[in-house]
Amino acid sequence: MPDIWYEAAFFQQQAAQRLAEKGDVKLSTAMYNDIIHLYEKAVSGLMKSNQMLHFAYADFEEERRKYDNAKKIYDRLLSQQSVDPSLTYIQLMKFIRRTEGLKQARLVFKRAREDKRNNFHVYEPEIAKRIFDLGLRKFSKDPEYALAYVDFLSNLNEETNTRVVFERLLNSENALAPENSGEIWDKYLDFESQVGDLTSILNVDQRRRATNPHSEEHNSLWLI
Repeated sequence: MPDIWYEAAFFQQQAAQRLAEKGDVKLSTAMYNDIIHLYEKAVSGLMKSNQMLHFAYADFEEERRKYDNAKKIYDRLLSQQSVDPSLTYIQLMKFIRRTEGLKQARLVFKRAREDKRNNFHVYEPEIAKRIFDLGLRKFSKDPEYALAYVDFLSNLNEETNTRVVFERLLNSENALAPENSGEIWDKYLDFESQVGDLTSILNVDQRRRATNPHSEEHNSLWLI
């Protein structure tokens, strides 16, 4: 059921983008308004507790740089007492970090920790971090485990710890094999592009390409 709503909105969004590219601003604007109406109808009715649709709606508004609208969508979902807010807080933290910076994202994290509805992985990060760290000793060469760990750390907004783990995964005695490290390098580059400076971004990109010479060039050009 939620897939139908999402696919309908996505189809209209693609059409609106094509119209905008062709210069038909009036019709593309009308289509964007139709998309908003579609999402509102979905999240105000039977799908009001569906997280996927709320996230898609928020992403849509973020792409249009309507950041206040996107934030209201997350807050609306968090206001529903029957919904487990854990994943919503994680998505909101990522959104706020992208649009308002790390300081504001930490305020969202503080808010999440104080919300008693949350599962332990949001408000007890130290426990999960210790478990991941212990597991890394055994599974450091497992790319799926590595991806799960860096995804967890990225949600905590801890830049230093995240960099340390990336380096352990990519540049230590028990580092991932080069042929298994592509996704981690991409994650590292994406991480630096969000929180690092230009020197850090270029450094990681250069190392990534040296390790994976066949990686697609366009993945790095947009960062420069």
